[in-house]
Amino acid sequence: MGTPVKEIQQAAGTLASDLPGVVVASVPVPAPGEAGEMVGLVRREVALCAQHRNPRRRTEFVAGRNAARMAVARLLGSSTVHDIEILKDATGAPFVVDHPRVRVSITHSNQVAVAVAAFVPVGVDLEADEARPAGFSRMFFSPHEQASMSAAPDDARQTMLNTLWTRKEAICKVGRWGSSLAFAALDCLDTDVRVADAAITVKSASAAGYVLSIAAEKKDLSEDG
Repeated sequence: MGTPVKEIQQAAGTLASDLPGVVVASVPVPAPGEAGEMVGLVRREVALCAQHRNPRRRTEFVAGRNAARMAVARLLGSSTVHDIEILKDATGAPFVVDHPRVRVSITHSNQVAVAVAAFVPVGVDLEADEARPAGFSRMFFSPHEQASMSAAPDDARQTMLNTLWTRKEAICKVGRWGSSLAFAALDCLDTDVRVADAAITVKSASAAGYVLSIAAEKKDLSEDG
């Protein structure tokens, strides 16, 4: 089966079209050994990549950075990606060197890496639409979300659960909240969500056996300066 990058890119592009100013890019994640490691990395990114001992994690890192570089270049209207360096801050979140107003988020799952860039806080999450362990929903979902899943048709519950999970992950990345955000207290059924002082819009889609969500803080998304 071919890598589903085109289908996911199309779905992500549709989501981003409802979030003006958010730019998205997707690339395949090669199997370890299929492509030279660290191809496309810029300067200090090489050292970051080398911290991962697992070959699969290194290929995911490279694919994620290259997708992010493409998204940032499109956001900035740049014709080259080679001067865009993406490091990580103290929380582990990616940031674009020399472009403090640009926000970027990266995700990868199995064969695909996706990144989004914008001039507002933004987050993206991609997950394979697969079964989750028993008790997963009770641990991470609000009573309202659990009730909605219980009311859904049997054949829709897995996708609904995975979609809600990507929504939570994408929203968490918007604020770089990490483990401080209690997922079970975060109700993500609506398009518009408020977390702390942030008003966030989140959009989701399914494609090629994956679920994807993009979230962005509600400001002037097209503002660049």
